Amino acid sequence: MSTPVTESNSALRDVINKGDMTPFQVMAVAICFFLNFLDGLDLLALAYTAPAITAYWQVEPDVMGYVFSASLAGMTLGALFLAPFADMIGRQKSLLIALVIIAVGLFWTSLSGSPYEMIAARFVTGLGIGIVLASSSTMAAEYSSDKRRALSISIVGMGYPVGSFIGGFLAGLIIPDYGWRAVFQVCGVITVLTMLPVFFLLPESIDFLLHKRPKEALAKVNRVLSRLGKETIDRLPDLKPEDEDHAAGFKALMEPAVRIPTLMLWVGFFCVFVTYYFMINWLPQIVVSEGGSLWEGIGAGAIFNVGGVLGMLLLGLMAPRLGLHRMLLFFLVGAIIFMTVFGYAIGSPILVVLGILFLCGFFLQVIIIGHYTMSVVMYEARVRNTGLGWGIGMGRFGAMLGPIIAGYLIKMGWTPEMFFAAMTLPLFVCLLSVRYLGRLAPGNGTGEAG
Repeated sequence: MSTPVTESNSALRDVINKGDMTPFQVMAVAICFFLNFLDGLDLLALAYTAPAITAYWQVEPDVMGYVFSASLAGMTLGALFLAPFADMIGRQKSLLIALVIIAVGLFWTSLSGSPYEMIAARFVTGLGIGIVLASSSTMAAEYSSDKRRALSISIVGMGYPVGSFIGGFLAGLIIPDYGWRAVFQVCGVITVLTMLPVFFLLPESIDFLLHKRPKEALAKVNRVLSRLGKETIDRLPDLKPEDEDHAAGFKALMEPAVRIPTLMLWVGFFCVFVTYYFMINWLPQIVVSEGGSLWEGIGAGAIFNVGGVLGMLLLGLMAPRLGLHRMLLFFLVGAIIFMTVFGYAIGSPILVVLGILFLCGFFLQVIIIGHYTMSVVMYEARVRNTGLGWGIGMGRFGAMLGPIIAGYLIKMGWTPEMFFAAMTLPLFVCLLSVRYLGRLAPGNGTGEAG
């Protein structure tokens, strides 16, 4: 049965924003979680295969730094220039295109004949991952209620370290018997299979349909409403002037109301990604180079990601009560402390090393998810994917820089105490940007996506 049209886009969106999470919404968030899981699996496949690749081609650390950074360069361009197309063609189409790109990159990586060919293949993989990271978080936010939005984004973010955790054990099982190339082939097959649930089970979000009004928008909105267990509508709400008279794309990010928050968000993304991508790319290699076994190197990365998962869960549960910015300041201080301590702990008994590493993951990884949450709250649906994409893109410049700097520091003979302490410096800058954003939006725990 159809009901009369609601008065505005915002009133129709309140069906999702103000209601309880339905099984369909939970499923949508779960699919977005798996997409991030896949990204963690795909991207960290290189980190876990790095010792085997280094031995196979006999490459120097600085060359591997460029291999690591190729993925990040692709992610940067994908987030900056491809992810914004999701605000034009839709989140679902964007995700499907991204999965095709990732699969091509992974299979190409598995066939690479030299480190330089692998650089090109990893760049292609990164293009697709850059799209997925933005679009999956946006989709999850738009399918979540106001009350559960921060938790949903945290859960989606948890997919990345969980994928990295599983990827570590997958690599450890596959490499001894089948070699490092098989790891990328398995990841490619999983990526292809993931297209099925995205196509059949994850329809376009109501937010996008209401703002862009694509062909058959009414029918698509009603299908989503039916799956939500809500009554359908006879026609779409009329667009109000404020829904139409706005800049789009990058120009919208520079509108006076959001210009300063946008720039500060970029500073935060850049700084935390410098440190985070240093950790996830070089951690297994550093452990092995300091005398650990391959399994100890893989275990170190896994423990780091377990800590990250728990930190993200805590943020999602507590941010609505304590405030997002206040929680992020707490996590930043903890990350600075335990990363510095970890540099001195390398060489200690393995349980001590793993315990401190767990705390590094717990405090560090959640900072990225906090920036995702700030982004989707800050921007309206018409530019949400663009805003998050540009934030992630700016972060990727830091992500490219982190592994390269670390490669040169290791080659120069810096000790772990020295380069781990150096890599906390960007976190101090990130702390200042988060504090500033908190002053611009005091008490903003989760906000609303509208």
